[in-house]
Amino acid sequence: MAFKTMTILGGKGMLGTDLAVVASQRGLGVRIYDLPEFDITDGKQLEAAVSGSEVIVNCAAYTNVEKAESEIELANQVNGYAVGRLGEIAKDAGVPVLHISTDFVFDGMKAGWLNPDAVIAFFA
Repeated sequence: MAFKTMTILGGKGMLGTDLAVVASQRGLGVRIYDLPEFDITDGKQLEAAVSGSEVIVNCAAYTNVEKAESEIELANQVNGYAVGRLGEIAKDAGVPVLHISTDFVFDGMKAGWLNPDAVIAFFA
């Protein structure tokens, strides 16, 4: 599937910023959504971000590893529930999503597809 524009959620972070530069250098239009104007946990804002998108790359994440244990609900909202809502909204709109994780969650050593229960088991 060829596309002319890319929507980057978390586009002001390190990964999102680098991705936006490379995409622009390759002639793609880039739509960037990030804090403080964009809250990935807000369903209406997610719907607006997906609307009109050709492809979405999700670089948004709760990344403060040290605080994640004391801010469990926020970490789960950002890294879990919001990503699930994004997937549902994008599926309904027919928009492909690339979600990027880290080796803190999955080290890439497992062959094949990951079952969603693997995420729950990791945090249990």
